Amino acid sequence: MNLDLAVERYIAMKRTLGFDYTSCGKVLWSFAKPLQRMPLEKVSQEHVLIFLSGPRTSRRAWHRKYAILCNFFLHWIARQQLDEMPMPPRLPAAEPSRFIPHVYTQAEIRRILDVIATSPSEKRKIAPVTLRTFLIVLYATGALVSEVQSLMCTDVDLRARTLTFCGSHWTRPRTVPINRELSEILHSYFRFRSNVRCSHLFIDKDGKGIRSRTLLNSFERIRDRALVQRHDRNPRKPRMQDLRYAFAVHRLDEWFRSRTDLSQMIPALSAYIGQVKLEAMDRYLRWSSERFREHLNALSPRPSRKRWCEDPTLMKLLEEL
Repeated sequence: MNLDLAVERYIAMKRTLGFDYTSCGKVLWSFAKPLQRMPLEKVSQEHVLIFLSGPRTSRRAWHRKYAILCNFFLHWIARQQLDEMPMPPRLPAAEPSRFIPHVYTQAEIRRILDVIATSPSEKRKIAPVTLRTFLIVLYATGALVSEVQSLMCTDVDLRARTLTFCGSHWTRPRTVPINRELSEILHSYFRFRSNVRCSHLFIDKDGKGIRSRTLLNSFERIRDRALVQRHDRNPRKPRMQDLRYAFAVHRLDEWFRSRTDLSQMIPALSAYIGQVKLEAMDRYLRWSSERFREHLNALSPRPSRKRWCEDPTLMKLLEEL
């Protein structure tokens, strides 16, 4: 079997299992392209190492590509198309990410929405009502920016009050319920764009789907006019994607205050925002209220430690707060 055919069949297999696999697929095709129609068994460690050591490849990107290729070759070894792994030794692990998200306050979100309504719109490529509705959907659902950007009109069911997200490399495809208020906002937005035939839900002033760069530039201008900024020493400005963190953290804070059973609500929240693994929710728990930080540090699962919801002492403490 040739390498290009192996890549094609492997990606097809992944997609039949429900994975989008677009980003990982690009990595495999980038690896296969210069090798053309080389037989799969002729791929050597040297070929892999040349690909991994390309220019401008960070340590983190190196490990990501390594993992993708390793899984690819393991797949074909299990199917007796390869006798051994053509993988070079793995580099030492990359340093842990120091990324710190900005958890928007509700006051900051309101300020951003107010600025959209009052800023001049003549030179904007996105109508104010479109940008405002986009950000509201982003915050109200906790979806990824790319998921909201790729929504089609047919993905919105106002009668059933649901949104259908196609998923991404990081999230699962899912249909989620929305509340009455968001349903009314979307109904109003549909009236605004009623004369446009574009199948994309969110469109620019030309009646086409919004481009990522246009969306990002519009948000950054509004954020700066709303004077939303970080109050720590992190040089990064608040991102549009941080609204996903705000959604999750605000929900968790509400449940903490109302003493809701977290062992039931956290899996539900994980499914709602499309997390592939329940453990990924720990990143949002980490940014919950500061007074819970000491106790929430124990929530991250380790091989030698039980899941946090299986710790009766911790659950009793959360119920009594």
